Amino acid sequence: MMKRIRFISLASAALLAGAAHNALAQGALAQGAVPTAARDIARGIELTAADVSGDSALASRIGWVSRRMIHEGEPLKTPAVSPAQLVTAGSEVTVRAESGGVVVTRIGTALSSGSLGTRVRVRLDAHHTITGIVASSATVKIA
Repeated sequence: MMKRIRFISLASAALLAGAAHNALAQGALAQGAVPTAARDIARGIELTAADVSGDSALASRIGWVSRRMIHEGEPLKTPAVSPAQLVTAGSEVTVRAESGGVVVTRIGTALSSGSLGTRVRVRLDAHHTITGIVASSATVKIA
C-alpha cells in the first residue's frame, strides 16, 4: 500500500511540475520573451524588422541570418538563425591595433570566418599569422 501511495505522489508531482513548466513557458511567450518569425523565411535571408515579431527590445535578431527554412511563428533561436558573418575566410581584412592613443593598421587575409566579437586568424604575410577579434565588417582588432 505504501508503494502505491508513493507512486501516486511521484506521478502527481511530475504532473504538477510539467503543468508549472508549461504555464511559465506560455507566460514567457505571452510577454514576448522569445522573438518569433513574423512570416515564412527562406534559408540564407538576413532578418529585417518585418521578419521578427515580439517585443521591440528583442530586435537583437535583426541582421542575423537564417540557416534553414523557418516557418511563421517559429522561435528565432540558434542554430536556426545566427549572427551575420562580418569576416569571411579568404577575404581581405584591416587589422587594427591601438595602444596609448596610437593606432596601427595593416591589411591581412582572414584564415577563418567570424561574426561580431568572435576570434579569427589572419595571415599578415607568408611568415606571420595573428589572432584577433572581429570588430566590424572586414575589421579585426588585436590587443
